[in-house]
Amino acid sequence: MALLKWILIPVLLISCSETHQRTEELDANKINRLQNELRDALVVIDTNGQPVADASVLIGYEKDKEFSGNILTTDDAGTVALPEKWSTPLPVTIFKEGYINLTHLDIEPKGHIFQIKKTPQAPSLSASGTVQSFTDIKKDGMIDFGLVIPSFSREGLLNLDLSKMISPELEKISVLGFEFQVPSNIFLPKQSENYGFIPFTIEKALFKIFFDFPGKYPVTANRGRFDFKKVSDKLKNGKSYFEVVNDFQFTGVGLHNLEIEDQAGTPVQLPSATALSAKIELNAPVTPSQNRMIYGIATLLEQSSYSILDIKLKDSTRQFLAFPQNAEPYILLADSGYEKINEEVGKISESMSTALYKAADLQQAVLLQTIEKPQALVNGVKSQTPHLKPGLLAHSTRILLSNIEAQSTDSFYVERKSTQWEIYSNKWITEVQLPNIENRDKTTFKRWDVIYFATQEGETHATHMVRNAVDFN
Repeated sequence: MALLKWILIPVLLISCSETHQRTEELDANKINRLQNELRDALVVIDTNGQPVADASVLIGYEKDKEFSGNILTTDDAGTVALPEKWSTPLPVTIFKEGYINLTHLDIEPKGHIFQIKKTPQAPSLSASGTVQSFTDIKKDGMIDFGLVIPSFSREGLLNLDLSKMISPELEKISVLGFEFQVPSNIFLPKQSENYGFIPFTIEKALFKIFFDFPGKYPVTANRGRFDFKKVSDKLKNGKSYFEVVNDFQFTGVGLHNLEIEDQAGTPVQLPSATALSAKIELNAPVTPSQNRMIYGIATLLEQSSYSILDIKLKDSTRQFLAFPQNAEPYILLADSGYEKINEEVGKISESMSTALYKAADLQQAVLLQTIEKPQALVNGVKSQTPHLKPGLLAHSTRILLSNIEAQSTDSFYVERKSTQWEIYSNKWITEVQLPNIENRDKTTFKRWDVIYFATQEGETHATHMVRNAVDFN
């Protein structure tokens, strides 16, 4: 039965790792308009665009260091007046109990809007249901599956973490009298196949996906299948589950908005009726470095959210990504390494380089070289910047300080990542020191993620990403 556990693992490659928090994206025109109206104030809002009262605002690195009175408190409108003594660019840190600390570096002394997120708690809000549009499931050697995946912002897609696409929320299923755990956002319609000469029935009647807070969330309901014997033979011969994704056929998709409320509702039915009947060859002129892999991920852009449609590993054979007929997909290229956790379980490494291109531009695709692990400092982190390639410009830096809870079973490795601090810069930086604030988290085991975004010449948004991370106690 150990093999049967492994058979299901490739299905999970694009399951989501963390609970989800809705963010009301503010477009550049709206931000500029609001900031022009608030030339003499700093404004703090939440992920729903609502003002945050009683948030502390530190201008600089430490209380009264850069100038006296550099810690302020937002009023009921989420605003603080600009201090007269603030005359040069300084970091601005927003902190409040129950929210992720936020620091923006090199802020000019003029009106700005800052958006902060609530600190994720143990997931308590969820939606469950079935993935629809499976028709005439036969005993044909193929396992049919569905999975529900959240949609991503552009930054979230570029920073997609393949090693954490397996949900840390697990549920038990039983096959041939054996129980084992699978990620919660998988759906397995009832079906019968053979394991050697032994017939078995497999079913996971409901998917479940978790969220941090109430709101409306775009999700994708994916439908697919794989050849049971072909995949099992490869796994028996030593292939990792990351190497068998090309044997999975994604056949249908449905794009949906889930309305998440404080109380769990009745199970939902998510059709996946849009056929993935068109194909594009994964022929981007990029090659992986030693001991690394390149994945292609087909996505669809709908109302500023990217939905995942298909995933393939670039290898010596011709591979094709599926998408709906007459659609104009975007292709995410991801260059990543693979790390062994133990003899049976591995994960995609934290070192990654990605790029997002329209399918029509795939032949012009380039990836930036990956970077070495950052260095954890006493109160900060230090990192090398990527080497730019012709036609690309440095865009911004995002640095995360997170708590990590790891879980390894005999089948797969998952992590729960809880971000405690977000740091942003509108340029590439090599070192950052944390400002000294009162609510600094004292948890001993943490991770620094250093993420560099780049953009193609003529573009304003990020098109490329390079990241690495370091764990420390």
